[in-house]
Amino acid sequence: MSNPRTIRTTALAGVIFLGSLGFATPTATADTEPDCRPLVLGIGGNGQRSAEAVGQPGLMGAQLAHEAAQGKQVESLDYKSSVWPTGPYTKDESVTDGRARATERINQYRQDCPGGHVKVIGHSLGAEFADEVGADEVVTYGDPRRPGGIYDALPGIVPGISSPGPREPGGTVTTVCHEFDAICDSPAPWSDPAKFIQGWAGYLSGWHYYAPGEADGLPPGDHYVDMPAPLPWLPESTPTGIPEAPHFALPPVEPGPLPSLMDFNPIIDAVTPDPYVPTPLSVYIPDEVETVLPSEVLTYVPPPLPEIVLPPLPDLGVRLP
Repeated sequence: MSNPRTIRTTALAGVIFLGSLGFATPTATADTEPDCRPLVLGIGGNGQRSAEAVGQPGLMGAQLAHEAAQGKQVESLDYKSSVWPTGPYTKDESVTDGRARATERINQYRQDCPGGHVKVIGHSLGAEFADEVGADEVVTYGDPRRPGGIYDALPGIVPGISSPGPREPGGTVTTVCHEFDAICDSPAPWSDPAKFIQGWAGYLSGWHYYAPGEADGLPPGDHYVDMPAPLPWLPESTPTGIPEAPHFALPPVEPGPLPSLMDFNPIIDAVTPDPYVPTPLSVYIPDEVETVLPSEVLTYVPPPLPEIVLPPLPDLGVRLP
């Protein structure tokens, strides 16, 4: 991604899913003064909680480190942050939980620091509700609610992944979107097959990553960053003229923790000899279940299984042309 990038900015009267730093929430007591430096609250995307639990570096950690270097107090919001089946909670439940937790934290800060400034940085799933928690300033990266984003393209008919549709103009949101990032720049597959494929190739190739402070100096509005096509052998766009489907407003689905792909992580970690990451079972157990399990279970770290080396298959002399 060393190619030069060009930012195209749409000036608006307002603004138009899916190791951290381990930030803790400060609590003022009768004997201490509250920290009233400007607060920057980072709301990461799908999988943020599980990644931070095992100390994996992530985009939001880099964004908040950039803000902390400027003397601000920074925190990473701990919320359910999953999109089932990649995690135990539906997208709808993660959004509800994240919105409530972020609003509570900001209200606490305002109570301690009347007149203090709050900036929210939302990425991917976290960008969906970043402007709904009472912040003074909002920056979103890879925003699915950007006009032209995934919620604008797909009708939202999958239970648990209800689509709120694109965000209405207005407010103080600064949105940055990389071209070919499928979350914020995606047509419907039937409307533009090539760009739909390019977008998901870009998502898997790193176009959904945003550099620390990439929105610095940008005014509120929609900022679209030109990027090279991730699949140079495929046309960038092949519009068919078929209109995108109308938007359906399904009710949210919030069933609580469900079996998900994360349940296989202990097995995968155990049978993968390199690298083996010692991880306690508590990382993979839903919060609601942790309260009824003994600490010995929660702190148990599955050991790696011995490497299994299978004997080579005999050469049958068969060759493909």
